Amino acid sequence: MKKSKLIFIDLFCGAGGTTTGIHNAIVGNVNVAEVLACVNHDAVAIESHFSNHKKTIHFTEDIDSYRDEAFEIMDQCSQLREFPEVC
Repeated sequence: MKKSKLIFIDLFCGAGGTTTGIHNAIVGNVNVAEVLACVNHDAVAIESHFSNHKKTIHFTEDIDSYRDEAFEIMDQCSQLREFPEVC
């Protein structure tokens, strides 16, 4: 059975320390997590993160403008946790 990775979005990315830590998460010699995308309102932070994590999707956005969507996504994720066989 193939194990699923934990997928993250780094909402306040800087140079990429959190992303590096997530990418380095290993259980039983298996990488178990990755950051698919990151967000920051500061273009310099995004440029710095991109230089360290080129495969990550980068967004230069103010996440405050996405507050309602973020809560909706978190609610959907909580519902999925109640039914782990779906994931």
